[in-house]
Amino acid sequence: MSTLHKTKSFMGNAYHHTKSFLGNVDHGVRIAKKAYAILEPTISHFTGSKVHHNVMKAVNGYDDIRHKIISGHNQIEDHVKSVSTKFKKSRY
Repeated sequence: MSTLHKTKSFMGNAYHHTKSFLGNVDHGVRIAKKAYAILEPTISHFTGSKVHHNVMKAVNGYDDIRHKIISGHNQIEDHVKSVSTKFKKSRY
């Protein structure tokens, strides 16, 4: 097995494991958001608006990070497609 093939295989496995892990994290956050939406009136009643403010700040921070990751992923995907297309054209 060539070094290039090993590297490609390693990168592919790392990509898929990371994507799966982040998908699980995102699923957990979505469930937590839904649970918080249901429990928020009760939590705010007992704790005041400070807790709600901090939760919303955390949710917005997560959404910002999620958006940056998706945007970066899309840019990398477009770049890989471009390089792959150029490489295929140069081989023929």
